[in-house]
Amino acid sequence: MFKKKLRVSPANSTHRLSCILALFIVLSSLSGCAHKQFGPAVTGDELIQLGQMYTAYRNSFSSCSSGLDGDVVVHWRPAVNKTSFNGYVKILLPTYLHVSALTPLNQPLFALSSDGKWFQTIDVAKKTFRKGSLRSFSARHDLPKTLLTGEWGSWLTGRPLDSAPFVTGITEDLENRGVWVSISDRLDKESPIEHTLVNFSSQRLAERVVVDARGDTNAVISYGNWQSVGRCQQPMKIYISDLPMGAEAVLELSDIQPANFKKDGFNLYIPPGYRRQFLP
Repeated sequence: MFKKKLRVSPANSTHRLSCILALFIVLSSLSGCAHKQFGPAVTGDELIQLGQMYTAYRNSFSSCSSGLDGDVVVHWRPAVNKTSFNGYVKILLPTYLHVSALTPLNQPLFALSSDGKWFQTIDVAKKTFRKGSLRSFSARHDLPKTLLTGEWGSWLTGRPLDSAPFVTGITEDLENRGVWVSISDRLDKESPIEHTLVNFSSQRLAERVVVDARGDTNAVISYGNWQSVGRCQQPMKIYISDLPMGAEAVLELSDIQPANFKKDGFNLYIPPGYRRQFLP
């Protein structure tokens, strides 16, 4: 369940215990308006050419490893009680994610695993295993399901969404960092589910804006410190901004390596004597 022995920065243990779920859930409470960096829409022959370039860019990831793992440091910066934790992250694109955290004494503390539909958690302090539906969780807590059931594997690797191959529009970026490609998961669906800022010169996705069915912004995710991992580039720093009350989150990845994972490897091991809670 907890693969590596990692360094843990000093932080309040109570905040660290809840930090993974806080990051996973609070990000889902975002809403907003149109992104300020969108420029004029691209039309005509330029639209066709850029659409072809995006298709080629998207196809270039076919040779990348779908499994990755390594170390992660999460910095959670609300208005007060800033905290951080070191941990281990395991990804199987597009939707499988596992994150575990350790105490300052390098002891297992908390683990979260998800396949994009269901989640599992192990709370060592409370000796409790939980499993439930992400859709039901979002409904019970009045949270948009866009992020809870989204492609966390794609979001944490800076790659295009696997489930959204259709381009609904392309606009210029006001800072000339690339072009904004709006994408959808259905050919007959005009409203996008994400806007991605792609720089075709560097072949990198600089930023993405995750939106819901109403077009409201659910999250803005920016990428930096790109490094080669296997055959592809991987962002080692992920910055999540526009959080309520001025909060922000920064994820720093290191020692990321390609890995050959299977889906059943994301099921959490339940230690003997742990209480089991199964949620709808």
